[in-house]
Amino acid sequence: MNDSGFHLRRLALTGPGLEPAVVEFTLGLNVISGPSDTGKTFILQCIDYVLGARDRPDELPEAEAYDKVALELQAVSDGGRYVLERAIRGGDIALTHPDQSIEQLKAKHAAGRTDTVSYFLLQLSGLQDKRIRMNSLGETRGLSFRDVAHLAIVSEQDVIRESSPVHASSGYQKTASRSVFRLLLSGVDDSAVVAVEKPSISRARVEAKTDVLQGMLDQLRDQIAEQPIDGDFGSLRDQLNRLNITYQSIEEDLSKSGSSMAEVEERRRTVWSRLHEIQGRLNVLSGLAERFALLAKQYLSDLRRLDAIVEAGSRLDDIGVERCPVCGALPEHHDQEHVDSPVGPEVVAESATAEANRIRSLMADLETTRQEVATEREVLLREQEQLQNELAEVRATIQEELRPRAQESAAKLREAASNRQQVQRSLELLERVQEIEAQIHDVQTEEVASARQEFASLPTSATEEFAQEVQARLASWNFPGLDRVTFSDTEWDVVISGRPRTSHGKGVRAVTHAAFTTGLLRYCASRRKPHPGFVLIDSPLVVYREPDPDGGTLDDSVKSAFFADLASSFLAEQVILLENEEPPDEVLASGNVNMVRFTKRDEGRHGFIPPD
Repeated sequence: MNDSGFHLRRLALTGPGLEPAVVEFTLGLNVISGPSDTGKTFILQCIDYVLGARDRPDELPEAEAYDKVALELQAVSDGGRYVLERAIRGGDIALTHPDQSIEQLKAKHAAGRTDTVSYFLLQLSGLQDKRIRMNSLGETRGLSFRDVAHLAIVSEQDVIRESSPVHASSGYQKTASRSVFRLLLSGVDDSAVVAVEKPSISRARVEAKTDVLQGMLDQLRDQIAEQPIDGDFGSLRDQLNRLNITYQSIEEDLSKSGSSMAEVEERRRTVWSRLHEIQGRLNVLSGLAERFALLAKQYLSDLRRLDAIVEAGSRLDDIGVERCPVCGALPEHHDQEHVDSPVGPEVVAESATAEANRIRSLMADLETTRQEVATEREVLLREQEQLQNELAEVRATIQEELRPRAQESAAKLREAASNRQQVQRSLELLERVQEIEAQIHDVQTEEVASARQEFASLPTSATEEFAQEVQARLASWNFPGLDRVTFSDTEWDVVISGRPRTSHGKGVRAVTHAAFTTGLLRYCASRRKPHPGFVLIDSPLVVYREPDPDGGTLDDSVKSAFFADLASSFLAEQVILLENEEPPDEVLASGNVNMVRFTKRDEGRHGFIPPD
């Protein structure tokens, strides 16, 4: 059992000369039933108001003469009884201690002050001096009882609300509400949380970075304006893919043209080289022919000379020698040696004949050689003519076919390269714009991102145990189709049988809200965690009188089980229900229900406010 919290004992609405409007409460289940307009919701408003709520109770005609509301509390820790009294028109709250001393408390919570009704109630709940994180920066503030009140006091509007019971409906931030819920489940507050950089400082840094990046972005957009871009990212990427394919195809054609050009060029060089060789050989043969002609001419000249010598020699023998055949001198002048020379004309003629025969042999050899040279020259000239024709064809192929084709492919390649470069440039500009826009977004959200630091999350074991408590309530109430209850860390609400609680119709939302609220009370009480110690729920069952839009309804067995469970399972705690219906007779017969009936008739108690 928990030793913190408090229980409501008596609510009294008073006015000068008027009979007080009083409701008594006990431990366990309290049910205030009755038809509409009997003051049930007004009771909740009065209790909430005297506990520090800002809004006054509704102005009921029958209650307009009442000017004060008093609420008697009993502390769980020592059983001490306290009375809080507040004027309906507002102002401070008078606190009467068990020793009857009276203290004035401020109705509004103030950080660091102990003379407030909030601090007093937090003390009774074991939650005084606790701090909660109020935003994503990690900034904290002191806990107020109003931060906790919505987990104990549930109005008829809140019980069917399409949001988690964790989140207060009165404008409190979700971060603060979640911090309160985590505090109740774990017993640990956010005093140790260190806040991150102040928004003003972050904002100045963000603005400076944004200005720099915006300048870069403006420059890029100016470049885009100078170079119009046709299309978006998708179309430009498609264009680039097509251009890459075209570029590759042209490259292949150009490569083939180059290969063909190389082959033909190699053939041209081979032909030209052979022609050069032939021309050189022809030049050599021409030189040889000229020299052989001169040599033949010389041989003919020598033959004529030798023939003349032979003829002269034969005739010299017939002529007397008057002069020396050697030196031509007259006999009387002959040298003796000459006179005695054995060489006669016949010898000279023979020698000349022999020489002439030798020359004729040489001339025959020369003629053979000259014929060979002429034959070789003719062969070379024919080959030269063929090669010159082939060279002309090769040059024509190069000039008229291969080179134009290569030039055309090269031009297409340059055009494709230019188009591809332009598209790539466009893509780069758009990508750069996107990058800088992303950087600007990152910088502008940096403050938010830095604020969302990893703070302590809900302990898994705690949420599982809490979900089990809610499941236990629903199981005890014979909730239809119940399988398993879990807790969603994203929605901060329970998921019932795989379906978010808030996705149901308002009737199911009301019952499951009651399961959530009473489950939290049981969780805290059984684990000695801080909690106000009571729950007050307005109309958790009344909306089941008609089917929900989604088809969900609650039969009488579920309603009976609902009352039976609350009557038997919360004997040491306090549950107060404001309902149109009464618990079944068997539940009332158990003696565990403090039943207050409003009849709106003359029989029994008419309503909360005594009739005139």
